Amino acid sequence: EELVSLLLSNGALGASLTGSGAAVFGIFPDMFSAKKCKTKLFPSGLRAYVARSEKSGVKIVYKK
Repeated sequence: EELVSLLLSNGALGASLTGSGAAVFGIFPDMFSAKKCKTKLFPSGLRAYVARSEKSGVKIVYKK
C-alpha cells in the first residue's frame, strides 16, 4: 500500500494492488504524467511499465 500512496501523490488518478497484491498499478491522465512518475519512482531495480489501453488489451509503450 506504500506504493499505491506514492503513485497517487505523484500524479495517478487512481492506484491499487492486484488481487493477490503481487503488483501495483496506477491510472494516469496522460502518457507524460505516467512516464514522469515511472522515471521518478522506479530508478532502482523495480520493474515498471507504462502501457496504454488498446481495443483488445494493453500495449507496453515505455519500458526503460
